[in-house]
Amino acid sequence: MSLAGNLSDLSLPELLQLVAMSRKTGALEVCSEQGGVAWLGVRSGSIVRVALERGDLEPEQILKNAGLSLESPSDVVEAALWEAAVQAILRIFEWTQAEFTFDPLADPIKQWRWPEGIVLPSPLSPDFLALEGARLLDESGGASASLDEAGELPAPTDPSTASELDELDACAAAASAPGPESEIRASDPLPIDDATRVYDAPPAVMLPPPRALICVDSDLPMLEKLKQGLQTPDTRIHIFQSATDALQRFRQYLATGETPALIVGSMVEDPFEAHLSLGWRRFAGRVLALSARVRVVVVARTGEKVAAPGIAVVCRPDSRTADERDYRRFVEGIGRALSFIA
Repeated sequence: MSLAGNLSDLSLPELLQLVAMSRKTGALEVCSEQGGVAWLGVRSGSIVRVALERGDLEPEQILKNAGLSLESPSDVVEAALWEAAVQAILRIFEWTQAEFTFDPLADPIKQWRWPEGIVLPSPLSPDFLALEGARLLDESGGASASLDEAGELPAPTDPSTASELDELDACAAAASAPGPESEIRASDPLPIDDATRVYDAPPAVMLPPPRALICVDSDLPMLEKLKQGLQTPDTRIHIFQSATDALQRFRQYLATGETPALIVGSMVEDPFEAHLSLGWRRFAGRVLALSARVRVVVVARTGEKVAAPGIAVVCRPDSRTADERDYRRFVEGIGRALSFIA
């Protein structure tokens, strides 16, 4: 059964909520009175595809603009395309004068007669979009970015706005505030029982291994050791050297209703303010602001003093002298930290 109407009577976020509640599958076409046209492929109420008129969301062009290609690492490619799709939908939210039509389809991935657009690597929840739209509206004082009259996407804005940073300062400060028992000075060698500690937290409760784990650090060999050591048939592990890519992947998981655990190296810089040397605490603050339930483990350098109330800290092996036994103990320490964070 097809649906039709005008966004002046029912906003796009409200429409998507209705589609989600009824778990519809099909294609939603939105035609702005200013001339822009967009299509959203929906499966069981979640968005799985986004397309714009004249192919403005062609994957190859998006990756080229980002300095990537289809041969780039799959995690990075998926994160870039997912972010482009999210930003496009949020701008379509500003179309208040537009006609919409919803046509049922058996599969919006295989049955598609409109511009190719972006096939999302994971379904996008309307709830997540509504929250993101409200956040951007608050940050812009009620006037968020929109598509122009021809329906084209304007150049992306700088995500490091002052209002966003202010909003996350409290979380970042909480992650960095020292306390009488909130500091670990990593030493070499460091017994595994002392290498993993949780500070200012309730009594530890044994937790099952995370179903998804995001690891971000500049040391690629260490990341590969972590992936090899923690990989199980039930755990998806993503490794990144870029905090920006790691944050995008974290948001992807939240959009599906899943919260991954995070392992972050103490040398990681905030992705939006790296030039200010705000470090891992600001990055962790951004993640905690998105989901207070996330399990976070910080990987500290030998001899480094890390203040992290309520966050597990594990000492990293020295890559110059570490052997397989050192890496095995390190991976075990990470596993213990992830299992005992309350």
